[in-house]
Amino acid sequence: IDMASIPYVNDDNIDNILASRASGNALYARGEYMRAQAEYTRCIAMYASDSEDMGIVLSNRAACWLAMEKHKLAATDAWSATKCAPRNAKAWYRAGMAELELGHIGAAVHAARKAS
Repeated sequence: IDMASIPYVNDDNIDNILASRASGNALYARGEYMRAQAEYTRCIAMYASDSEDMGIVLSNRAACWLAMEKHKLAATDAWSATKCAPRNAKAWYRAGMAELELGHIGAAVHAARKAS
């Protein structure tokens, strides 16, 4: 992570953000999606403003929602992630998967094209 590019509320949050993100990643890898999304939510709350790194965390939380079959929440987070990090292929992919599950074929195709 490029620390200089991430806007924080204050310097004390840097360690907390990184710890929450790492914890969320580990929980997700173990299949503990509800706990992982809680860590990502904690991480997101500490950002001062939207940033590319926040987009990655939103995309990660979208992956949790997808794994728990909460497709509307997944779509919301994934689309937010694409606004923060428009080059993040995983965010576009997750937006497409969520939209597909919701039956929104046009939005799913649009997102899939952006992911590739």
